Amino acid sequence: DRTSPIPLGHGGWMSEFLKNIPLVEHLVRRNPLYYRGFRRLLERTEGASLEERRALAARLLERSRRWAERLPGYAPFGLSRPLEEQPILTKRQLQEGGDAFREPSWLPAVRAATGGSTGVPLQLVRSMCSLTMEQAMIDHLAAKAGIDLPRSRSAVVRADWIKNPNDNRPPFWRRAGPYRLLFSSNHLNAGNFAHFEQALREFRPEVLLAFPSSLELLTDLAAERGVGMKVKLVITSSEM
Repeated sequence: DRTSPIPLGHGGWMSEFLKNIPLVEHLVRRNPLYYRGFRRLLERTEGASLEERRALAARLLERSRRWAERLPGYAPFGLSRPLEEQPILTKRQLQEGGDAFREPSWLPAVRAATGGSTGVPLQLVRSMCSLTMEQAMIDHLAAKAGIDLPRSRSAVVRADWIKNPNDNRPPFWRRAGPYRLLFSSNHLNAGNFAHFEQALREFRPEVLLAFPSSLELLTDLAAERGVGMKVKLVITSSEM
């Protein structure tokens, strides 16, 4: 799942502050200390053989196991056993005892939450490095479709806070720099679709970033009204 850093209601003022300063958000998500290295790693891995990929996966799994062994939450798991013998770590366990699965660190971190597609968002803490890796992977996928994501017009229909869900007066979107238009998925419905359609036509996005449920609703509403919507690339992710 792609998480939403510091969502509204959980320190969300910081997320909204950053999104109103595109340069700052760019530096956070495409941190120059990590970004190029991650992009090179993704390119190398894509060209690796099956044996090389399996070896890399084994090394990374072993590293994760060593890190996890230091945390009290994993003590009952017996992490030295093969992966297929490990019990499943559930969302409920993380919700009820998340601190036991997290190691304190002096490094900067970001509060986050999953989108809540299942109705129960999971509160998380993410490293700055993980945010950059996530963005590098998204940019890598976009590049395979011929899209330079940082310089492409992107419409976002995800968990961004635009306004009170009970406020049904447009606009239901806001600009976040010259290349990004954030929409409120909470306001996407049959009554408001015409406003969404007009905003999308005027913005002419090349890329649509959305929750699968939001994409389904948007395309269903468009099909019901015989409205055509064209973008070069759609990228979706959600809580599984």
